[in-house]
Formats: sequence, structure tokens, C-alpha cells
Amino acid sequence: MYTKFPYGTSAENDQLLLPNGMLSVDVERKAIRLHDGVTQGGFEMVGEQAYIPAIPFETYRKIGDGPQESYNAWNTLVYGNGSLLTFGVNNNQIHRSTDNGATWTTYTGPSVNQSQRYTAVIFAGGYFYIGGSGTNRTLWRSSTGAENTWTAITVGDSGTNPLAITAGPGGALLVNLNGGEWYWSNNGTSWNLIPESSKPTNANTSGLMYLNDLYIATQTGDKIAVSNNRTTWVTYPLPNKNNTIITGVYFNGMYIVGGYLPNYYTSTTGGSWATRSLLDFSMVFKLIVSDSTMLAFGRDGGGTLKAARSNNGFGWVSLDIQVEGVFQDIIVIGSKIYLLSSTGIYVENW
Repeated sequence: MYTKFPYGTSAENDQLLLPNGMLSVDVERKAIRLHDGVTQGGFEMVGEQAYIPAIPFETYRKIGDGPQESYNAWNTLVYGNGSLLTFGVNNNQIHRSTDNGATWTTYTGPSVNQSQRYTAVIFAGGYFYIGGSGTNRTLWRSSTGAENTWTAITVGDSGTNPLAITAGPGGALLVNLNGGEWYWSNNGTSWNLIPESSKPTNANTSGLMYLNDLYIATQTGDKIAVSNNRTTWVTYPLPNKNNTIITGVYFNGMYIVGGYLPNYYTSTTGGSWATRSLLDFSMVFKLIVSDSTMLAFGRDGGGTLKAARSNNGFGWVSLDIQVEGVFQDIIVIGSKIYLLSSTGIYVENW
């Protein structure tokens, strides 16, 4: 009893458009291709192009003591102009390092509601921008992130707290305020309201990002909105409801987003989205790209840190990353990967 798969030369395989999950054999390259029902030629899973570099992503070392707090998912690593920042919980604390995490200084930053935290954080156009609950349309910005260097900026004429912020080419900013107002700016100081008829239909976003050439806004539920200019948006359905999308990358010709469910989504255009699964993940907290390899970080059903890597965006190899504490965020600085946990900062040790 055996299964016979379609086979042929590389050129013949390139022409195949097979149902999702179907395999084909490239006899020239001695390779196996996986097909998704959409991509002509499929994706090489076993063969030369399927090789994943043997980079020891699994090995991390702790850098000093690091900023240790009771972190949660809002704690974000941000890097720019030689400064690495992360943020405390419910106390307006900003932790700053100028030596990539070896030593840290901590100070009280611009005030947000004491029961909340900084939720709109980014480095763009030469500045850090931060905002959060109770800030009443205010963002603060600083070129260095150092204490006493933050300048308050009022965003628009209506709305309340900055919920999320992202930036496109040249520091082109886009902000979503609590209440459903959307503003854009090219310089960070003067802001333009997106009219009601043009803004994303999901009033308050759970995830806001710029990937490749598209601004992408998501909300808890089954919608994703995309724009190539910040001012006109098209909303598309996601295959599964009740997923909170919080992370995304552009990789291997695909827009890829994930969040608080085991499934993640891929699209070649930003319009039609396919559902994919990620090993035994129960949540996908962070997607990044490093050295032409895609990395995913999250948790399983018991809260244990999960990590995996892929060379094509849907075929995954599980990683065993040993760090203390609860995983919160990860960032690429130059050729190194830095991981934030509740016990401090860990750096890729290679």
C-alpha cells in the first residue's frame, strides 16, 4: 500500500497548482514540494531551498540583572539612536540601556493612568514616541529616551488615549485613539484626522503595523483593514473569529499576522487570508525575521514559552529556548536577538 504523488522536472513542478496539503516531487532537485491551493509551484519542504541555517537561536545568556518587574504583554522592547527602552507596569517606569542591555537606568516617565501603562510605543523618524491610558490625546517624544527629554505632543482635536501607533517609510506616523479617531502625521507634530467615511471600520484596533507596503489594522474579532496610504482603507474578513492580532511580519512574499489564538494568518496581497497552525502553540505573541529566517514566540496551554523557526512561513521547526521567568518581547538589534522576560534581558549567545 503506497501513495503516488505528482512528479516531474523543476519546470513541470513550477506549473503545478495543487489542493492545499498536496505534495509533489521534483525529480531534478530531488525535492518535495508542499502545495496550498493558491501558490503556483508550491513551496519546497525537502531539498536545497528547504535548508534552514544551523544558527543556535536556542542559546541565550542573561545580560546582568536587567530591568526586573512583574511584566505583562504590554511591556515592549524598543530600540533607536543607541538606546534600548522597556517599560514598567502600573508605575510609569522607563528602563533605558545604552549598551544593548548590559547596564540599565530606571526613571519615572511621563504620567499615564496609574492602573494602566504605555500602550502606544514606537521609534520612528529619529524619535521615540510613547502614549497610554489617561494621556488625553497626548504622545510624548524623545530622540534619546533619556530622563527629562520627553516633549508632549497633542494629537488632533478629538479622542482620548492613544491605543496604538505605527510608522511607514520616512517616519510616516499613524495613531489610533480610544474612541475610534484615527490621525496621521509626517512630522510627529502636526496631525490630520482621517474622515469617518475613510477610516478603518474597526474603530479601536488591537494591532497596528506597517508591513512591506501596507498599513494593517486589526481588532478582536474577524476583521482586518489594510491601506497603502493611511487615508483610504479596505476591510477584509479573517477566517476565524475572536482572535486578537498583535504581531506581524512580511516574509517570503507573504503578510503574516498572529495573536491570542493558536492559528495565524497569511496573505500574499493583504486581502484574502488563509488560516495556518503553529505546532503546539496556544498563543502567538511575537513574529520576527532574522538572517532570512522567520521566528515565532508564544506560549502553550500551560503558559510555557514556545519558540519555532521557519524558512518559508508555514513549515516550522520547534526550538528549545531556556530562559528564566515569563517571556514578554523580543527584538533584533543588528545581528543579535534580544529577549525580554520577567527576570531581565537575554541575548542570543553566538
